[in-house]
Amino acid sequence: SSSSSSSAAGGTGVAPPSGGTLPLFLLEFETNPETPEGEFKPDARLRAQLLPVEVEAPLTSIAQLVQFFKVPKQLNLRELALLMDSAMTNIKEQTRAGLEYAVENRKTLDLFVSVDAPMIIVPENDAREQCVRFEADLGLLEMRSDLSKIAGVASRTADLAQLKELAYDHFAMKLQQVKVGVAQGTGPLAPLLLDVSATGQLERCLCDMDSSLPQFRLDAHVPSIQLLLSDRQVRQVFAWSNT
Repeated sequence: SSSSSSSAAGGTGVAPPSGGTLPLFLLEFETNPETPEGEFKPDARLRAQLLPVEVEAPLTSIAQLVQFFKVPKQLNLRELALLMDSAMTNIKEQTRAGLEYAVENRKTLDLFVSVDAPMIIVPENDAREQCVRFEADLGLLEMRSDLSKIAGVASRTADLAQLKELAYDHFAMKLQQVKVGVAQGTGPLAPLLLDVSATGQLERCLCDMDSSLPQFRLDAHVPSIQLLLSDRQVRQVFAWSNT
């Protein structure tokens, strides 16, 4: 039987509440969702939407955070890498039967996430009216399930190469309208990076114990990057970064 926390069956976005105004964050989850006849039926559907917020982080706070996560000098990263490599080689690879089991018992999720990414403001210091500030508008991020990759494919008739491809969940991603700029005090923002957009495919493996299959795969495409720099902006960026 179907159980759901809300109803957005068949749509791609998140439906606003009865008042007509979207809250800052909205999440809808539905099990055994209704789908049009002839379409692939997922086990569950998830819709999420986040509206933009403004985040201000002074450079002093960022420096303290970086220092907190700094790797100690006495830690030998080469020895750590060798230990991890040794552990991975000791993991027994999944057999064909194991791959078939993982594929046949997968739980499919019809996912749609829309995030109006936050505006990040990093002032040089607390004197915001005089200092250099760096602003990054992280744009709009959308991610949705690509169920066409697994619809109508029988795992028992697939060869090993096809089976390994079936062992991945696929998600189409789109990032739009990323902007970066710098400004002096309360003056206007001078753009450094204009309207960057990117598309990509994120894939997550169902078999986390098979060392021959990467846990995540990402294929991304950035059509173009437009960078605007003047002598004054370069000096401002260096002044900001040197603090």
